[in-house]
Amino acid sequence: MIRVAIIGASGYTGAESIKILLRHREAKLTYLTALPEECGMVEEVFGQFKGR
Repeated sequence: MIRVAIIGASGYTGAESIKILLRHREAKLTYLTALPEECGMVEEVFGQFKGR
């Protein structure tokens, strides 16, 4: 298992990175970060990832 952190996760590139990594069977998203005003639960920032 490859543990992955994404810095700048609330932007377009962060969303695309999350999509790619969710399909990778060896990757595990362990940490997401962004600027404080953009932070929140992944589901709140990106509704398409709710329940994933």
